[in-house]
Amino acid sequence: MRFAIINRSSMPENIKQAFVDFFKADIIDRESLRKNNSVLKEYDFVVMYGVIMRQYKVLCEDLGVNWVFLDKAVDRRRKRQDPKTMTRLSINSYLPLKHYEKFEDNPSRVHTITDFMPIKETEFLEADSSVMFAGSSSKYHAWHGLVDPTKYAEEKIQTIRNVWNREIVYKPKPSWRDKSPIKGTIFKEGGILSVMVNKKDIKRPCCLISHGSGILMEANFLGIPTIVLGESPVKKISRTGIEDINNPYIPTLEEKYKIANAASLFQWNAREIESGEMWSYLKPVFEEELNGS
Repeated sequence: MRFAIINRSSMPENIKQAFVDFFKADIIDRESLRKNNSVLKEYDFVVMYGVIMRQYKVLCEDLGVNWVFLDKAVDRRRKRQDPKTMTRLSINSYLPLKHYEKFEDNPSRVHTITDFMPIKETEFLEADSSVMFAGSSSKYHAWHGLVDPTKYAEEKIQTIRNVWNREIVYKPKPSWRDKSPIKGTIFKEGGILSVMVNKKDIKRPCCLISHGSGILMEANFLGIPTIVLGESPVKKISRTGIEDINNPYIPTLEEKYKIANAASLFQWNAREIESGEMWSYLKPVFEEELNGS
């Protein structure tokens, strides 16, 4: 199999080098692609990092070339400067959800998630509780063809009001430039959910709603029901419609660990990529995608 990496300065250098060392991947400069993008057809897989690379994902699809999407790991509590930081991987999709079932019963790497993200029983609080809507980044919205994050949040919060007559907490993505509160909501800026729900002065939400924010997985594992409007590792153990706020999906611990097992098999550090450890697990997935299965 032939691999190419579309170069980007923010791609972790050690991850890039790991693909070069193990897969003998070629590094392609974006300027050269502007002159001749058909060069990508020479490769079986084209590797890109981050949702800002959407145009290259579309280019690969137009050319009929498989693409490998890399981004930050699902366990956001890892320190970015940690040399063992994981990079999550998917092939021909934003998330590898269609391959999860292959790995749900394989706990060999689950500690790489649970060491940073505890898994607890889910509880639905019916009385004196709020609903939280978590926004995503503008780059994420562009990748998925959504309106800007504030407008999207306004639309979904209006839908929430139609079925919910208690508090609505609005938490935009910390990186989103528009930090304006939305009328009729409690505005919470910054922080991660695990911190917020542990503060005594903040009510624990009975439900978290988002299109695909990374906070969904953390909320679900912490014991808060989730509604996934787009894609998330926990979509299978969540509701997918706002009308289900009062009828949440309550996943079992076993279901949560199955998701954690699967998600852990799609995030790796540079050493594990370079050594071939990742390949020993995911080679069948690459072959399946290459064959169009």
